[in-house]
Amino acid sequence: MDKEEQKASLKYQKELFYRYVMEQGWDIYDFYVDVQTGTTAKRKNLQKMIQDAQEKKYDIILAYHAR
Repeated sequence: MDKEEQKASLKYQKELFYRYVMEQGWDIYDFYVDVQTGTTAKRKNLQKMIQDAQEKKYDIILAYHAR
């Protein structure tokens, strides 16, 4: 997947999340996006998401899994 495909994919994923969250009547606290491999925990936004979770800034995490 090239960078243009990744950007389009991220845009599509956000649209799916917005639609789902609105259907549930929930609010979005933040999006934590790292356009890198998922095989390492040394990702800036993953670490930020973990920190925010520890500070109880949100109640639930939604993740997209591409098939």
